[in-house]
Amino acid sequence: MEGLRSWLGERFAERPWWMNVLMVFCAFMTFVYMPWDFFIKPVSADQEAWLGILLRGPAAKLTEPIHWAIYAAGTYGFWRMRPWMWPWAALYAATVTFGMFVWPIVYLGGFGGVVLGVVSAIPLGLVTRALWRSADWFDAKPPELRARYGEWALVTGASAGIGAAFARALAREGISVALVARREARLRELAAELVREHGVDTRVVAADLGAPGGVDAVVAAVSDLDIAMLVNNAGVGYAGKLAKQNPERLREMIELNCTAPVLLTRRLLAQTLAGKIAHDGWSVSLAEEVAARLLSRNAIALYRLDVTA
Repeated sequence: MEGLRSWLGERFAERPWWMNVLMVFCAFMTFVYMPWDFFIKPVSADQEAWLGILLRGPAAKLTEPIHWAIYAAGTYGFWRMRPWMWPWAALYAATVTFGMFVWPIVYLGGFGGVVLGVVSAIPLGLVTRALWRSADWFDAKPPELRARYGEWALVTGASAGIGAAFARALAREGISVALVARREARLRELAAELVREHGVDTRVVAADLGAPGGVDAVVAAVSDLDIAMLVNNAGVGYAGKLAKQNPERLREMIELNCTAPVLLTRRLLAQTLAGKIAHDGWSVSLAEEVAARLLSRNAIALYRLDVTA
C-alpha cells in the first residue's frame, strides 16, 4: 500500500493541482457516470447538452458515446500529459463555458437566466483560460536520463552485441558506463570509443558472472560508484534435447542467466540504499541468446528499483 501511495504521489506531482482535479473529474465521467448514463439510464430520462442546447431521449442517447470519448481522451491526455491536449482541452472547455452561459438564458429566460448564465460561465471561463495558458505543461520535454536516474550505469555482457549497443546508447545520453564481461580487451576497446565519442567516464570490469565469486568481484569493483541503472545483459542459451545437455553447462547457464542477475540487482540496490541516493533506478534484464530470438515478443524485462527506503 505504501508503494502504491508513493507511486500515485509521484504521478499526481507531474501537473498542477487544478489539472489533477480535471483529470479525476474526467476519469469519473469516463468510468462511472457515462457508462451508467448510457447503459442503465432509461432513454426517456436521457438528457445531453451541446453548446447550451438540450437534447432529450434517443437524440441524447446517440450522442453519449461522443461525450464518453471526449472524457476518455481527457483522462488519458492529463494522465500522460500528451502534447495534443493543447489547444484541444482549452477549446473543449470553451465550448462548455459557452454552453453553461447559453443554457439558462435559453431555458430559464429573463434577467435571472442571464445572471445564472454569467455566474456559471465565470469559473469555467477561468478553467478555459488556465488550460489555454498551459501549453508549456503539455510540451514539457522529459528530463535527460542522467538528470533523472543518475551518473552511472552498469552493463553486463558489454563486450559485444546487445550489451555493447546498450552501453553506446547510454553514453549518447551522457551517462557514464561500467562495462562488465569476460573479454577485457574488447571492453577496453569499447571504453576508449565511448570516452572518445561521447566524453563520458567508463570503468572496465573483467569478470565471469557465471563463476563463483563473479558477482562479488563486480560489486567490489564498482563499490565507489553511484550505479543508478543496471543492464543485466550477460547470458547464454543452449539448444537441443535436455537429456543430452551437459549438467555442468546447465548449472553454469542457470548461474549466469538467473542467479547472477538477481544477486547483482540486490547487491547494487543495497549499495544504493546505503548511500541514500535520491534518484530513481532501473534494472533491465535479458539473456542475449534468448532476447535475440524473442525481441519482437518483448523479451526484455524492465524493473523499477525502489530506492525510497
